[in-house]
Amino acid sequence: MEELLTAVYCVRRQSEPHGKLLTEVEQFLLFNGDLKDRLKQTITDGCGCATTADVPSISCESQQAIALLHQVPGMTRTHHRDFKSSQPIARLRDGSAVRVWKNMVGVDHVFIATTPTT
Repeated sequence: MEELLTAVYCVRRQSEPHGKLLTEVEQFLLFNGDLKDRLKQTITDGCGCATTADVPSISCESQQAIALLHQVPGMTRTHHRDFKSSQPIARLRDGSAVRVWKNMVGVDHVFIATTPTT
């Protein structure tokens, strides 16, 4: 249960106010103080997984694709752990792959996998 909650708050901390999330965790009735403290630390400091990568060398094509995805209503960032389940469906002009995956509850995930530069 702790792993699930940590993953959920690791992702939510990127798009929701930290104060709101901290209040939410504090109001949990069934969890001990240690678990609450660890979840609060995840909210304030992250889970250490680098869920989003700020790649300074990302291509113009990939930046444009990501910008388009951000404009889709309901689109939010996802956790990198789901990337390994995704399948490539298209390539951008720069060689980056558009990858998709649908989780067990039917939520679609879209990834832009940039080609590493050497």
